[in-house]
Amino acid sequence: MTAKTPKFWNWMAERYAKSPIADEASYQAKLAKTLEHVDQESRVGELGCGTGSTAIFIAPHVREIVAADFAENMIAIARRKAEAAGLTNANFRVGSMEVLDGEFDAFLCHSILHLVHNPQDIIAEVAAKLKSGGVLISSTACVADMGVGMKILLPFLRWPWLGLTPYSRTKEEMREMYRKAGLEIVHDWQPNKKAALFLIGRKT
Repeated sequence: MTAKTPKFWNWMAERYAKSPIADEASYQAKLAKTLEHVDQESRVGELGCGTGSTAIFIAPHVREIVAADFAENMIAIARRKAEAAGLTNANFRVGSMEVLDGEFDAFLCHSILHLVHNPQDIIAEVAAKLKSGGVLISSTACVADMGVGMKILLPFLRWPWLGLTPYSRTKEEMREMYRKAGLEIVHDWQPNKKAALFLIGRKT
């Protein structure tokens, strides 16, 4: 995985933790669908976990969740939240795919695949870590399908000092990346034309 320096995200961590979810209804729908694919025996991984909100929600429903983010300030907040919630099965680590070891029954990649130049490599690596029948669950902004306004904004979001690198890809390109990694798409949802694409792919 290639990404900008975590400096921006470390600086943003406290603000990010306090910011409201833009579309709470869609987020809750994604959480509910995720729970359909895990159980108390599941080991779950998450890449780009931020301050841990999704991992902390999932943790009581699974055996273990191991979540990573490259911004140490984000992980520090996630660990505090997990401790406050009394969770002992949520393991937060600083880093990327290299710190998410072992096999997984499910793997989450939310709001991360559009920020890297090599999503196909990450999807393939996740697929390799999934057990047979395991699922990759992702929510990805497909900038190429979001209209002229986003295309105008894109160059500004790529300024080095900002720490953001949204790449312009289509929904069909994301679906094809799943297929190339040997994942059968079992759920495909976009709440509206400008929302992130929510995909669930099962390893066959």
